[in-house]
Amino acid sequence: LLGFNEPNFVNQANMSPEVAAEKWPAVKALAQELGLKLVGPAVNYSPDGPENDPYTWYANFVKLVGNDAFDYIAIHNYSGGSAGMKDMIDKFYSLYGKQIWVTEFCNWAGTVTPESQISSMIQQLEYLEKSDKVFKYAWFKAKGSTTTSPCYGLIVPKNGYGERELSEQGKVYVYMTDFDDSIYHSTTEVVAASEYIASNGLMLGSTNDNACQRPIEITK
Repeated sequence: LLGFNEPNFVNQANMSPEVAAEKWPAVKALAQELGLKLVGPAVNYSPDGPENDPYTWYANFVKLVGNDAFDYIAIHNYSGGSAGMKDMIDKFYSLYGKQIWVTEFCNWAGTVTPESQISSMIQQLEYLEKSDKVFKYAWFKAKGSTTTSPCYGLIVPKNGYGERELSEQGKVYVYMTDFDDSIYHSTTEVVAASEYIASNGLMLGSTNDNACQRPIEITK
């Protein structure tokens, strides 16, 4: 069961730690009734308060409810790369010892092209898939506008309207590697782009090559 969404944002749940803590026993009771694990409130850096710093908000919340009042911590991250996300995950994990749900992430740093979005995505997914500190993650958001913010949408309307299809970054997100390091290849074997397990500056894109197991290829 997911807890409050961005309580430290006025235009979201808009809750002080005190108000959230007052309401938390009811959330916890519902999770117990349904036999569900409980994810703590999802936070990020806020532009409008009531508490802009997510670490300060959580510290005050945990002082009131206790560290055993939830099973996981949820965060949102739009830093534009794996370094900022890793720092946020590492800090929350070190503070509370809980695995992290990254329930929203993509690259919103400045003007983002589809290419830079895919590059950022590749770095982030490799970290998220390999880190034991991460339990779940979800891209934000699947449906993007082709005019106002096309570079984070995974699905877009065909020809600008109507039925939807995977965008270029959507194809990379859906078909890229599972980072399964139990798969081995011989030195003479052609390795599919969808099966690499580590990268350094790798870039992916869609392909029409029928030899590819999934419709993506390494573009550089």
